[in-house]
Amino acid sequence: MSSTNSNSAEEHPIFSLAFVQAVNDYQCGGNSAKKAERLMAFRESLPAQFRSCTDICYRQEAQDQKRVWDLIATTKLPMSYTSWTTDLEVAKAFKGGVTPNGQGVIIRVNPPPGSVVLNLVELYKDAEFRSAVESYKSRISRFGDGIGRYKHTQAEVILDLETGTSASIYCFGGFANALELARSIYHRVPTSKEIQAIENDLIEAGTYTSGWWLSHEGSLAVRRRIQPKLTELKERKKLQDEG
Repeated sequence: MSSTNSNSAEEHPIFSLAFVQAVNDYQCGGNSAKKAERLMAFRESLPAQFRSCTDICYRQEAQDQKRVWDLIATTKLPMSYTSWTTDLEVAKAFKGGVTPNGQGVIIRVNPPPGSVVLNLVELYKDAEFRSAVESYKSRISRFGDGIGRYKHTQAEVILDLETGTSASIYCFGGFANALELARSIYHRVPTSKEIQAIENDLIEAGTYTSGWWLSHEGSLAVRRRIQPKLTELKERKKLQDEG
């Protein structure tokens, strides 16, 4: 259905100005949980393809070692999240790639039924939605910071996941130079704090290098090496929880 009056909301009965503004606000960034709640108000009125996703979704995180170990040990997300992407390369490049603040990981999840707040991948494929955007863009606050800037480029899916949802680490990320320097300095496998300290020194010296993402196969090999230690880790965590 094409629009004949670019200022008429009635030409876009599914995609109201309020809905398009909510999409735009979410893509502007900020408090994603609060903005996702605004989108939930429109969810039930949307066609099924916009509130479902059969593709694997990815999310980049920078977490402390305990968080990463917990995920490896339990394969459960310890909290709910919002923004994910169906494009692995988008996840890897998010916010400039691997961050020095914590262990870099790419997590993947198969969205459970009912968990999709909004599938922006499918939304941007829809000609009627694109027509609505064109109709409303002059009235959308901060259009250039949201839809006008990102459009479909982030292949984004907004998920509302319950705590304990099954997920897995797809790959690990880091900075090769800092790791190599730490090994040469300590003559052993360095701790995450030791690597972080060297990374900080490199940043201050202006010689910090770009990060890398380990291949999925390489990341599986790392997890296999860690696997024998998981029983001990789980027992230690159980004692901590009971204490």
